[in-house]
Amino acid sequence: MSGDPQTVTVDLWNVGQGDASSLRLPSGELILIDVGPRNSTLSQWLRAAPRGVIRDIILTHNDADHAGALPEVVADPATEIRQVLMLEDRDRSDSRQRALFRPVIEYARRRGFRVGRLECHPSRLPVLWQDAAIGVTLRLRHPGFADNVQSRSSNDASAILTLDLHCSTLITWPGDARLARTAGVVRAPTHLLFGPHHGAPQDRGRGIMRQALQALRPAECFVSVGTGNGSNHPTPKYLSELAGNGCGINCTQMTLHCDRERVHKGVHVMNTSGYLGLPAPATGVFCRGHVRLTVSARGLEFDRYQEMHRECLAGDAARGRRLICLSRAEVAGWDSPQQTRSPMPWRQVDTSVSAPTPTGPRCRSTTGRDGKRCGLGMERIVVETDEIVRKFPFDGWQARPRGERLVQKELRRIRRSQAPAATAIRDTRSGG
Repeated sequence: MSGDPQTVTVDLWNVGQGDASSLRLPSGELILIDVGPRNSTLSQWLRAAPRGVIRDIILTHNDADHAGALPEVVADPATEIRQVLMLEDRDRSDSRQRALFRPVIEYARRRGFRVGRLECHPSRLPVLWQDAAIGVTLRLRHPGFADNVQSRSSNDASAILTLDLHCSTLITWPGDARLARTAGVVRAPTHLLFGPHHGAPQDRGRGIMRQALQALRPAECFVSVGTGNGSNHPTPKYLSELAGNGCGINCTQMTLHCDRERVHKGVHVMNTSGYLGLPAPATGVFCRGHVRLTVSARGLEFDRYQEMHRECLAGDAARGRRLICLSRAEVAGWDSPQQTRSPMPWRQVDTSVSAPTPTGPRCRSTTGRDGKRCGLGMERIVVETDEIVRKFPFDGWQARPRGERLVQKELRRIRRSQAPAATAIRDTRSGG
């Protein structure tokens, strides 16, 4: 496959709880930065049809959510690979390290591609790829040999890469590195920051986080996260700090920190993968989903779905939802009476039939399509109650292992208590 000789196409993949990116170079070759977990959408796309030569596969570190799909990618005989660059970020006797490294070495011998060590030279920053015609360079910023040896964990040794246009930083891939470490090695400002650590930096103290973000000054942040992750990613504190600094936030999927109603109903904000004709994850509630960027001599451009996504979220905020990924300025811009506030599709209820609506402390009325007030029973019992919020505080309950089961139990109890009203509505509509 041939690429545009004047542009680099960067795809940030929706792989659920994991990281995966691909760069389509002007020559038509591909560079992969992380490949996601096993059977990731990137892996599915590569194995579905010939995609051209993979110039480099670069792993920021060897955790399963970043490198789990590597064995299946290198095993595909239809995929031509030239080089795999990896870190030695854990003990060689580690079973996970052996399980990842063994098939890579085996297929490298069979198919003749090179396996190299990803490491900074003491006297210069390695240039992994460069196109002088458009002035774009992919550089490795971290780790050096000493960083690798002294790291306390694989996350501390995580590689940090940047895509630069002349002297400006367009995209930063820090993997799971610490935010302060990223700020120390990347030239600010960076236009787009990937994560780090799925929106939950390890050095998440408010002071350290604020200083690092002020040093990096990202205009946009991309967070690759899965709806059902059990690690409390992304953290509301990090998202609110980004939004407070005027940084736009683009999460692949929603979590219960974002919009509980959407998550419980399984309603996507956007299915960008489907719009672009790419495979989508089998699980999760998509928010921004897959992001496609175009890099040229003019700079970095988002795909046409970027503004659409912002409008969808701002519309949710105008309907009373407080989304932590939106800054106060964005919410205020959509909170004026002049804004059109059309209800979400799954909340457009038929209010032409008069029927009893449930009452009591567990019910919260909302506005229907014609502006009338209607109860939860007519909206198929929209579960958004003060009682749940009181029992399971917004910032705390999700971190507990039993939190999700407790909430689901509470939701079932509320539905059962509203069942007679919902039955009356169905009987009225059927003429009974």
